[in-house]
Amino acid sequence: MRTKLLALLSLGVAGLAPAVKAQEIPLTRIDIDVAQEKAEVAPTMYGIFFEDINRSADGGIYAELIFNRGFEEANLPSGCTYNPNDKRVYAPRKSVYSSPEHLRSWSIPWNIEDTHPGWTIECPADGKYSVRIDDTDHLGVEDSKAMYLSIDRHAAPFRLVNSGFYGLAVKAGEKYDLRFYIKAAPGYKGGVTAEILTVKNEVVASKRFALKGDGEWKYFETVMKPSQTMNDGRFALRFDSAGELEIDYVSLFPQETFHNRPNGLRKDVAQFVADLKPAFMRWPGGCIVEGLTMENRVNWKNTIGKPELRKGEYNLWGYHSTNGFGYHEFLQYCEDMGAKAMFVCNAGMSCDGRNGDYYDDNEVEVLIQDALDAIEYATGDAKTTKWGAVRAKNGHPEPFTLDYIEVGNENHSAMYAKYYNRFYKRIREAYPDITIITCLPMSDQLSWIDGYDMNDPHFYNFPSWYYSNTDYFDKFPREEGHKTYVGEYACNMGVGSGNMEGALSEGAFIMGMERNSDLVTMTSYAPLMENTKCRMGVNLILVQNDDVIGRSSYWVERMFTDNRPDVNLAIDTQLGLLPDKTTPVGGIGLGTYQTAAEYSNIRISVDGEEVYSSDLENNPGEWIAASGDWKIENGKLIQPNENGTGSIMLRDQWLDAVKSKIISVEFDAKKLGGKEGFVLKFGAKDPANCYQLTLGSFGNAWTIFQSVANDNAFVLNTDRPTTRIETGRTYHVKLVIRDKDILECWIDGHKDLSYDNHYVQRQYAIAGLDRTNNEVIVKVINAEDVPMRTKFNFRNAEFEPLGKRISLWANSKHEENTFEERNRIVPVEDVFNHVGSDMEVTFRPQSMTVLRLKLKK
Repeated sequence: MRTKLLALLSLGVAGLAPAVKAQEIPLTRIDIDVAQEKAEVAPTMYGIFFEDINRSADGGIYAELIFNRGFEEANLPSGCTYNPNDKRVYAPRKSVYSSPEHLRSWSIPWNIEDTHPGWTIECPADGKYSVRIDDTDHLGVEDSKAMYLSIDRHAAPFRLVNSGFYGLAVKAGEKYDLRFYIKAAPGYKGGVTAEILTVKNEVVASKRFALKGDGEWKYFETVMKPSQTMNDGRFALRFDSAGELEIDYVSLFPQETFHNRPNGLRKDVAQFVADLKPAFMRWPGGCIVEGLTMENRVNWKNTIGKPELRKGEYNLWGYHSTNGFGYHEFLQYCEDMGAKAMFVCNAGMSCDGRNGDYYDDNEVEVLIQDALDAIEYATGDAKTTKWGAVRAKNGHPEPFTLDYIEVGNENHSAMYAKYYNRFYKRIREAYPDITIITCLPMSDQLSWIDGYDMNDPHFYNFPSWYYSNTDYFDKFPREEGHKTYVGEYACNMGVGSGNMEGALSEGAFIMGMERNSDLVTMTSYAPLMENTKCRMGVNLILVQNDDVIGRSSYWVERMFTDNRPDVNLAIDTQLGLLPDKTTPVGGIGLGTYQTAAEYSNIRISVDGEEVYSSDLENNPGEWIAASGDWKIENGKLIQPNENGTGSIMLRDQWLDAVKSKIISVEFDAKKLGGKEGFVLKFGAKDPANCYQLTLGSFGNAWTIFQSVANDNAFVLNTDRPTTRIETGRTYHVKLVIRDKDILECWIDGHKDLSYDNHYVQRQYAIAGLDRTNNEVIVKVINAEDVPMRTKFNFRNAEFEPLGKRISLWANSKHEENTFEERNRIVPVEDVFNHVGSDMEVTFRPQSMTVLRLKLKK
């Protein structure tokens, strides 16, 4: 049988819906009553959360230029062991605290041969040497390593070279402090020359040091001043004699840091963060607070004092952390920015998603004391308290301020509640004025604990979720004395490494938090930053060794932090409804993503009548491969490459969802290998512009519906069932479309997912009053592909004729800032003319706009 019409979708995807003419754009009405004040917006509303992820500390905000300065980069994670048989590192196999009956053993591949990452030895062909990394105790630091270098036959030039963090970045004429330790064994007759080199081995700075071959450790320091600016340079120690040496802690540090702090922060990166005007800063994490194991957690006492005397640790995000940006530097940075400090302590549990290790009741006492000691270090008197005296010794005699302490990170269990209550009691008794935060989300688990000042839910999701949940906090009751801190949120799914679609969806969610600022009084985006050579997920700030930029999300954040009102105003928004975007219209196809699969018995029915049944042997031309390697064998469509991604489309077959009550597309599918599952394309204008039903998406995890525009896929459903597709098993899959907009996925006769495809218009507004400047602040997000014509009616307000408009927009929701086009998406400020109580304003597509309107006195 042949299909008659095809109609399967264009769900709000740019390029699928017909363009809307200017005169057809419906008018939105926004009424704002300046005399009717709503929730106060706390000065603490917008802050930052720093976690060492994606080399955001070493190689990011921390100013050290030498990678693996202490030769500890290859140290195993504390509490873990290496298995030479499968070349993996394993954490101990233990019961998980959240499920004591379940045993878990975390492991990762480990290159045991790579003993000194970041360091290479350059020796001419006629030279001879050997090298190893081994324990050393000259600094008295646990697990400290040094390089043992034996130059058996010297040939010039013999260099130990470090390329920094993806290239050594220095500026001509700037001063850099060099520090290192060397022990030359008896018999070594030469010296050592420190050099800064270009990629072509041109020397742009050097300093020679004499070595005394007496077998004793010697400390050396100098100031180096390169004659050339570069970002692909190298640092070297050049040796001019045969002999045996030990080398440790080679550090090259710019003298000019943020606020010129020793062991400080990169000036450009730290200032870029400070430009967010954060009201507070949360440190040190995040999952690293929990650790892979309890031994692997961040221990703040290992992060203070002289940098070379700090015990580093493997970071569960995949690399070693020197702890150079430690607790003291965090407190100092908060002071320099004028931000309040929030310290996060381990609650007695490691990361449940890794190993689920935990302390017993007696061991938790050590952690409670650690938390109390951390508060004392920050706030204690230098003369009368132990840890206050340590702080003074480290260069800060006067107390810092520490306003918040959070107990745990993403620990949700009865054990957490039990341990938390002990922390809460002891901290409240010792420090009654500090704000104590529980990491429990918005759930019934809050009733398990004895008390809290704030709770900390985290939100990572797709754009569709944020757009649909701008009213999330409208739904929660208010309890006297209890506030919410949204400590982590980001649109990190379905947007690659980020784009304007994700940024605007975050902005819609932030609007909901600001509107509910009687409940949500603190927020912070996460992760804050990444070194782009160590990328994972979506981060706010992008860092290279000599540059820093903000993603579109950074500038959305700035639009809120730079324009925070003192109080919300009553606002009523009546959207001018756009034409229906959800009626299914298009073609049908099948596909794979990094998966090999076969499809057969493909059938289409309209209102109970079968209109198409596949006969691939007799009608192979019905299906046309759009991409990938497809073949037809034994009546089946086969994509045999398990790393393959592609689609094959049904030729000239049509359905009409507009005229039909029920449409179904069903088929049998078998996964032959690969990472994910099956793809059904429908509503296709072409394979790159369509809807998709994807089974086993995101690493074989979820069933999802997606809209696809120009090969950019956006997840639609906010609830995602976890359904893994097994290799070798045949599944019967059916898509059902009911009454144009209800999409259902059936697997083997079971309804796996239902999604209401009625379009949620993506236009949002919020208003507030800046009492200091006597200005009404209006924020508007138009995440549609057409302009937003808006009629404003301000009650109880008279304005000065000139205001200010700050606009952020992109030509497409898929756009993002890059180092090559850093100003593609940045706010533009201009004078806003003809301000009045009744006025019409048109907002660009894919934009966020802030209007600042001056009230007459």
